[in-house]
Amino acid sequence: MLAPLLTACLLLVSCREKENCAGCGDLSPPLGIAFSVPQGDVSFFGMWPMELVHSGQLTGWSVVAAEVSVNGQWLAVADGASHRVALLKLPELYELSGAVIGGAPLDVEVDATGHLLYAVTNNGSFWCYHVGSGLFDTLEVQLAPRRLALRPPDAGEAWVVCGGNNTIHVVDLRQFIHTDTLIMPLTPTDIQFSRNGERFYVAMQGDTGRVAIFDAASRGLIQQHACGRGALELAVSDDERFVAASDSATGRLYIWDTVSGLGWDVAVGRHAFRTRFARQSHVCYAMSIEDTRLLRINIGEAGPEPADTFYVAPTLRDFVLWEASP
Repeated sequence: MLAPLLTACLLLVSCREKENCAGCGDLSPPLGIAFSVPQGDVSFFGMWPMELVHSGQLTGWSVVAAEVSVNGQWLAVADGASHRVALLKLPELYELSGAVIGGAPLDVEVDATGHLLYAVTNNGSFWCYHVGSGLFDTLEVQLAPRRLALRPPDAGEAWVVCGGNNTIHVVDLRQFIHTDTLIMPLTPTDIQFSRNGERFYVAMQGDTGRVAIFDAASRGLIQQHACGRGALELAVSDDERFVAASDSATGRLYIWDTVSGLGWDVAVGRHAFRTRFARQSHVCYAMSIEDTRLLRINIGEAGPEPADTFYVAPTLRDFVLWEASP
């Protein structure tokens, strides 16, 4: 149920536009956006070639997770230090609305309308923040939630991976109720969906990590591929041919061709973290936290080829790809 905002642990931060990036108004996609901590530096960079286009600052923010809305108009950000989430307008980074939540946010999503923000926190909670009213819904999702994904095509469900008990929790967002729990054979660390929502992809860490593809309706296993150790971050190309998993333990990006069954790995750097595919392409981007850099990797019939590198002011913590509406 909707509950009033409790001043003890929930504080509405902003309901007005606040500019964070002077001169950003003329920027347009496609661009990448990188976030550095602890100063709140924001770097807009070209996706090809990878070079700095403009820089700004989210003063007082330590962005640990970010997502761009499907229509490319809004940016959701999560501050792991101050336990905040906010919705920003692109490209100016105007803060439209934000709030402190009860726990350190680990991941964040935004719906297509920009009316709802979703987050998971380190205390085992899933949050829905209503941007217009400043009200919250919250559910318990067990131990050590790490990543969440909204299921296409209508984003009617949120799926949350919880490493503490090897589970994935399904939340019906219209009724805001927990509807299912999936038990994984290894510790899940990330989840992605096919564009039509018919399949879901899970990265799992272990002595031998793996990426698995499941049918979303039956929950049945379709395919799986061994790679790295983890924790693994996951990305899937729009045509679902390639799956990329970056491994924080080995510092490598593992790429799996689901058609041929072939697999490759590419050095990314120390503490490899978030990875993302550009839309409608076989171009993948991956980041190294400790080397504070981003790599662009082109994937062809002969396999992956590192193509470009972009260094970010210390310390790179996350990045998004801001592209035109699909």
